Amino acid sequence: MKTFVIYALAEPKTGVVRYVGRTQNLPERYAQHCRGTHCTAAWVRTLEARPVLVVLQTISAPAYVDADVLSRACETKWIKRFRRTIFNRYKRESFPVVWDALVNPGE
Repeated sequence: MKTFVIYALAEPKTGVVRYVGRTQNLPERYAQHCRGTHCTAAWVRTLEARPVLVVLQTISAPAYVDADVLSRACETKWIKRFRRTIFNRYKRESFPVVWDALVNPGE
């Protein structure tokens, strides 16, 4: 069974979600963000405290399901949900089929 976690990083003072990601190793991925070794580095350096880590969804898939595709679709759903406040580089481009199938036509 393969497990992915969809997570958000939020502003420590306001709680505004600024980044959505997916990983199979949440502690290590969060540490990378906090160390400034990821695309969030410039933002993290401006913070007075560590970003708030929020688990949005956990996806566990049996071997006969393509867990990578499933987790990308779930990540895209959350990216679209927070599209107005996040600075993810890729939004619709990451998984356009899922993006276009989701509610909120014309965006």
